[in-house]
Amino acid sequence: MKSRSPAMSSASISTRVLRFATAGIAAAGLLAAAASARAEQDPESARAPGRVGAASIQLRDSRVPQAQARVMAAEVDGLLARLLATPALADPHGFAISRQVILVPPRTGMPDWHPSAAEAMLLVRSIAIHGGSQADASGAWSGVGEGPTLQITVNDLGALFVWPEEGEDDRPKFFEMTNAPDERDGFPVLHFRSRDHVVIARPGRRPYRHVSQQEVLEREIGDYRKIVDELGDNAAPRLRETLRGIEAELAALSPAERAEPACQDGSRRNGVLTACTKVGAHFVVAVDPDYFDPARPRTAIQLVTISAPSEGAQGHPTLSPVLRDALRQVDLRAIQALLG
Repeated sequence: MKSRSPAMSSASISTRVLRFATAGIAAAGLLAAAASARAEQDPESARAPGRVGAASIQLRDSRVPQAQARVMAAEVDGLLARLLATPALADPHGFAISRQVILVPPRTGMPDWHPSAAEAMLLVRSIAIHGGSQADASGAWSGVGEGPTLQITVNDLGALFVWPEEGEDDRPKFFEMTNAPDERDGFPVLHFRSRDHVVIARPGRRPYRHVSQQEVLEREIGDYRKIVDELGDNAAPRLRETLRGIEAELAALSPAERAEPACQDGSRRNGVLTACTKVGAHFVVAVDPDYFDPARPRTAIQLVTISAPSEGAQGHPTLSPVLRDALRQVDLRAIQALLG
């Protein structure tokens, strides 16, 4: 079954009803603003060979010695090189390609041994021979204006979710993930922020954990009880009724059911949870730092996501399809073999 559902945040009562129809609008608007000009590329520019720039590298994880960081940056740039070697990008004409690699510390809340994360990008821009492009000594032309990107994240568990920092306290954040993701060569493809995200994890491992039904219901009960206690006699009868309903939902579960993965569908018509087999249901999941092997060096690549503009999303009419082709053509199994 195909699903266009995003991976999305679900942590608190106040944030559960958020929707993501507008995700990526700001970025898409920037691309759309110049789309007509780019679509009218003259034939000479469309035939011109494009320049492929050397990687711009930034090292921002102060925990890692510079020499080791440079080695990791080169390995991440090697992932970009695999995309550049695909038929879609190997011989660029009509567009130029620049690339960037940034090594960053792990997200807040991750243990100190957590590996370095990385963000990498291929930026593709149209050539305009009579509109600002410049040729280098080899005759390859630079691009101009805005352009779509292929993006890679390394060792970043938050890259699987729309708002990874969502939450109002120090408790583990709960997220939702579709129960029927699209797949490419056996790898899950998540859809959010107008992009398709291919998740490449270590063989036999999952870069998140399922949250149990008991965990979800106990958190819900705690959140509602806190509100009721704070309001005291001013708590609305409907609020107290909701709390009693969630308490009854938990009490009705057997010990085995309490340990099963939790799923939600957003409607809450028949309680907090829904059957995980239901069409449109989402697993409740949490970031699992235990996915990473702490015995390996901080610079070891253990998780990769690659994203391209989604088909049908606003963006460059001719270059966005090129990037989608490159993502379809890259050997995902070969990248997984690098993860150990």
